[in-house]
Order: sequence, then C-alpha cells, then structure tokens
Amino acid sequence: MKITSIVTVGLVIFIFGCKSTTPTSVQKTSGLLSGTVALIDINGNSFADKSGVLIQPEGYSQSALSDSNGNWSINGLSSHTYNLVFSKTGYGTMKHSITYIGEDTIRYPTTVYLFQELTCNVILDSVSVVFDSIFSFTKKEGYESGRVTNISLTDSTNLKVIVYFGYSPNIILGDTTTYIGGSLFQNPSPAGYPLTKQGSDLKFRYDNWEICGPNGWMQHGKTVYVQAFVIRKSGEPVITDVATGKWQYVNKIPKSNVVSVVIP
Repeated sequence: MKITSIVTVGLVIFIFGCKSTTPTSVQKTSGLLSGTVALIDINGNSFADKSGVLIQPEGYSQSALSDSNGNWSINGLSSHTYNLVFSKTGYGTMKHSITYIGEDTIRYPTTVYLFQELTCNVILDSVSVVFDSIFSFTKKEGYESGRVTNISLTDSTNLKVIVYFGYSPNIILGDTTTYIGGSLFQNPSPAGYPLTKQGSDLKFRYDNWEICGPNGWMQHGKTVYVQAFVIRKSGEPVITDVATGKWQYVNKIPKSNVVSVVIP
C-alpha cells in the first residue's frame, strides 16, 4: 500500500514537471512598419514622383527611402515609441511620434506630407513712425514698405508677407515673447494690404497704419525692431518639438533684414 502511494505521487510530480517545462509559443519582438509620403510644391500641388524621402526613427540606425509612389517600409523594429523623421533636401523635416508594436506588418495610419521650401527673398526697405495732427489732436502713424524678389509672379496668390514688430532684433515668427504687432500682405487682400507687381518683384507697402498694440508698445523713446517674413497662404507646416513642447516650422522661412525705429 505504501509502495503504491509513493509510485502515484511520483507519477503526479513527473506529469506536472513535464507540463511546466513545455515551451510556449514564440512571441515576435520585431516587425515591419510601412507607410506613404507625398511631396507638395510651392503652389500646393502634389508631385507625381514622390521618391527620395528619408524615413528614420530618431536615434536608430534603421531607415528607408520612399519609392516613386511614396511607399516606404522599415524592417526589424521592436516594440517602442519612436519619433519618425521624414526629410528630403528642399522640403524641410517633419517628425511624427508613433507607438509601434513590433509584430507582423504595421501600416502607418496617415500619409505624411513634405512641402517644397520657398526660395524667394524678402527685403524690408523702410519703416518709420511719425506724428500727424488731424482736427486738433495728434496721433502716431506708421509707414512700412518692402519687396519680395526671386520668385515667379504666378506664385504670388499662394504667398503671405508678414511684417512683425518686436522689442528685440531677434524676432521669431510665431514666438509671442518677441512679437508685439504686425501687418499681413497677400493677394487677394480683403484688408487692403496687397502684394503689387513692380517689375519682376512683388511690392508691399502700407502708408497709414495707426499705431496700436498691447502694453503701450509705441511709447516715446522706445526702439522697435521690424522684420518681414514670407510664408505660403495655406500656412507653413508645423510640428511640436517633443523636447520643449513648443511648435516650430518644418520649412525654412524666408526672412528679411531687420530695421529699427525709435518712437518719437
């Protein structure tokens, strides 16, 4: 009886011991990520040839180049959150964050668009502030003018010229810490700030803007710095910098010289 019990216990241990050492199914730790890109010209039209875009997870060696149809794929990616960097010379650099589960073939859910950079030049010719007496009271008025060169006039309807005013000569478009006011020129211009053909250039000029703005920025004796920027009317593509949380432009933005004026 004792012998039978020992044999039975031993058999149970053997059976469960074998069960616990049986290998489970192998889980995949890497896979293939694929997607599509498109290239957009300065007029907002898509290029037929979408090849040559470099796609690379930031900080990793794996990469891919898009083919003529804009298709790309990267193999051997493990489960991780990646910053995918999309870049091509002349089209800026776009970054997209994706949490990737490294199993099988995963399709990136959206087409990534890269926009052709503007290559025009913008020149700020003059900015001034004057006193003007009207009906026995005095107000300050501003005068500004400049021009856009080295661009086809057929592109003018897709352009905006933004004139920014700030207290620092280092004016950053979109950074409100350096921005205190501005003017917008475009075609067509509902507000009456057009871009006018002048020879091979586009001229912008506003002769009578009344001084206003937050924080009393036109106070006597203050030095105000002025700079003009050219962007596309549809808006420049922007991304959020994951390190700082601030947004930034993907493309280089043509910007003018900086002109300063002392408020009388």
